[in-house]
Amino acid sequence: MVSLAWEGITSFSVAPLRLVSLLGFAIALGSLAVTLWALWVKLAQESAVPGWASTVVPMYFLGGVQILCLGVIGEYVGKIYLEAKRRPRYAVETKLASGKDTREPTKEGSHVQHPSPSTQASRHLGNE
Repeated sequence: MVSLAWEGITSFSVAPLRLVSLLGFAIALGSLAVTLWALWVKLAQESAVPGWASTVVPMYFLGGVQILCLGVIGEYVGKIYLEAKRRPRYAVETKLASGKDTREPTKEGSHVQHPSPSTQASRHLGNE
């Protein structure tokens, strides 16, 4: 049941990817706050444990930056996923409204074919 719920959350949304980005940003920002606190303890109280700040603060900061980078990569993957979902499997060249031909006649009697929006998009993407 948990597997089905997880599949439902991750299949139709990029929200978990955005949450990873926010989590990484929050951890990096939190490590900067801990840095300021460690400096205050060192300068104002003189009761700091030697080596604690220089060990813990960089680990948290680099961990936050790594998670933020994974979130950014996830954002790109999410955008690729959403773009691929909207792309049709085929392009419609002629659209008939109520069985009528939608092409306009020219002076010579032949018809001018107006490209459909999907054909224009296909040409714009270089898929002619």
